[in-house]
Amino acid sequence: GLQCPLMETSFFLSREQVFIARGQGLRAWRQQLFALMFKNAANATDFFRIPPNRVIELGSHVYLDPKKS
Repeated sequence: GLQCPLMETSFFLSREQVFIARGQGLRAWRQQLFALMFKNAANATDFFRIPPNRVIELGSHVYLDPKKS
C-alpha cells in the first residue's frame, strides 16, 4: 500500500553469485541442478517491475564448501 514515485526513488538490491566446490558435498548432478535453478530464478528488478535505471545493486560471492560449515 506504500505509494512512491518510481522515477524519484532509488532501490537497493543484492546480487549473489554462487560458487560450488567441486568433488565435495553434493553430487555432480545436484550441483548442476542447483546452478541451473539459481541461474534461471527471476531477479528482483523483473519480479517487482522496478525501472532498471533506478536500481543500485550490491553484490557478494557465496561459496558452498561443506568443509567450512
